[in-house]
Amino acid sequence: MTLEEQIKIVKREIGFRKRLYPVWVEKGKITQIEADYQIDGMECVLNSLLVLHKFHIDLISKNEKMVQEELL
Repeated sequence: MTLEEQIKIVKREIGFRKRLYPVWVEKGKITQIEADYQIDGMECVLNSLLVLHKFHIDLISKNEKMVQEELL
């Protein structure tokens, strides 16, 4: 699975949690503290994936630039 696909899945999961957790808190299934913690955790996962993705894109770009310079 690509990083782009993982990012899409995590974004979707965060959206689900933001819609469902308020209902669950209201029904007493989870506390607000737990809901906030779980959403914050998924947002941290997303941020980690985004940093990794940027690093990956930058690395590919640098490698392509090096190859082009060697061909000249």
